[in-house]
Amino acid sequence: MQKIILLSCFFGVASFTANTQVIDSTFGIPTSLDPCCLVHGITGCNFGGSDQAFLAVHLDDGRIILAGDTRWQGESDFAIARLMPDGQYDQSVGVDGQVRIDLGYPNDSCLAAARYQNDQILMGGCVWQAGTTGYVNLIARVDLNGNLDPSFGNSGFLTIDLPTVAHKMITKIRPLPDGKIVIAGNILYGSVNWPDSTGIFLGRLLPNGQVDTSFGTAGFVHHQWELGCNASILGDAITDNQDRILLTGASYDPYLGIQEGTINCQHDIVLFRYLSNGQPDPGFGSNGSLELPNTAKGRGYTLAIYEDGRILLAGAAGNLLLSSPAYVFLARFMPDGTPDITFGDNGRFKKGIIVYGLSGGIAEPFGVLRMRDRILVGVSNSIIGDDPGFGAICLTENGKIDSTFGIQGSFNAFPDLTMQSYINQISSSADNNFFFSGYSRLLQPNNMAIAKVRWDITSKMEEKISHFNIKIYPNPVSQGFFYLDIGNIHDVEENLSLKLKDVNGRIIYQQRCVEVTGAINVPDFLSGLYFVELVGQRSHYLGKIVFQK
Repeated sequence: MQKIILLSCFFGVASFTANTQVIDSTFGIPTSLDPCCLVHGITGCNFGGSDQAFLAVHLDDGRIILAGDTRWQGESDFAIARLMPDGQYDQSVGVDGQVRIDLGYPNDSCLAAARYQNDQILMGGCVWQAGTTGYVNLIARVDLNGNLDPSFGNSGFLTIDLPTVAHKMITKIRPLPDGKIVIAGNILYGSVNWPDSTGIFLGRLLPNGQVDTSFGTAGFVHHQWELGCNASILGDAITDNQDRILLTGASYDPYLGIQEGTINCQHDIVLFRYLSNGQPDPGFGSNGSLELPNTAKGRGYTLAIYEDGRILLAGAAGNLLLSSPAYVFLARFMPDGTPDITFGDNGRFKKGIIVYGLSGGIAEPFGVLRMRDRILVGVSNSIIGDDPGFGAICLTENGKIDSTFGIQGSFNAFPDLTMQSYINQISSSADNNFFFSGYSRLLQPNNMAIAKVRWDITSKMEEKISHFNIKIYPNPVSQGFFYLDIGNIHDVEENLSLKLKDVNGRIIYQQRCVEVTGAINVPDFLSGLYFVELVGQRSHYLGKIVFQK
């Protein structure tokens, strides 16, 4: 039985206010992911191949730079895309704001990027050079137009080989206040497909790109989470205000649990800290190492440092009965590594959260953003199903779900679209917005992409004088249509028009000469709050409707 909801009709004027998180429909290029499909709130940058962004830089004037790489016909290049504050392409650089950064290699891959001293960008990854047996580290520095900095490395870039290691790749870059640069990533001692051992490396560079030999052993540290663990993979590396380096990661991702008949170690989430000279910090955990009990087969993905030195870790945790992590997991520590018992349940938060039901994947954190006295965690389904989704969950600073955010603390960016995406960063340019950046696509190959969400959009709408029995049903709307019954309004109106507006006030559907009763077809609407407006010569009606697919 359909439930008929009477939209409020008043004599005089009444007002209502909507507070919610919504995709910003005033941002982006609706056809940028595919010319045949309209997706508001997102900009895709198509370099002609398969593209991905690892960093979004928000400039003081509101412009946005996406840094990553582009791959086509077996080759790849570093690349940046520059956008205007509203998500339109910045045509002052390149075609549609896109700049390929050709370093002279056929297969340079960008896996990490970082802003450097406000006016430059560091981009790192790996390259397979002629005459070498495997991938070597590659890092470049460019200005905000994508031009190489000739004072860095060899005319703007350099490669770094690590002896005795078959493959190495930079996956994290952390500039220090004095201009030095911490790099970190993965090392493979065997082949790419079947590594007999994997590990993590840390290194430090001088501002000109040369190796800082005062760090570690000749500038580098090789690390495994525990002795005998043959598959240590880096999740994140960050620095604190004492230039100490914190690491977290996983014991097996992205490799299989069994390789050539040998079971890889699969331990609890690990947090490790090095001193600024590259030596383990004896004052942190057990000689620099903390293993978090009861996070079986867990993965540490991202870290954040508070101004007072506290440490926030976000990842995915499992249990002994599951083959992979199934819960979003956060933990907060005091500067010495002891649990911060004021956070969550004795220092921890653990909850199963599914972001996109069709793919069947479990949400995994890709970034943490602290803003508005809250903790915003970007989450993305693992690439298991065809259409992994992405969104965010919001916690209070004491580690509890913020039920005022999204739907019971969770926001899903594009729940109604069959859109494959992988998100690498959550960022913000003001306290009333946040952004997701990485790659996304509908039908075309992967495009660099960024989507904008308005945090607390407030829409104050006034319901005008109306004494007609106007009905809309069902409400919420779960199908691609709803019914509108305008009652006896035609007794006084011959030409009545209908407009549907989103919370930004943008008209997304309109119809002239509305019938007394009829179906309104809206198959492509996203979930969210909308406003129904009926306008005639003698009457004006405004009400609310919710689409929930």
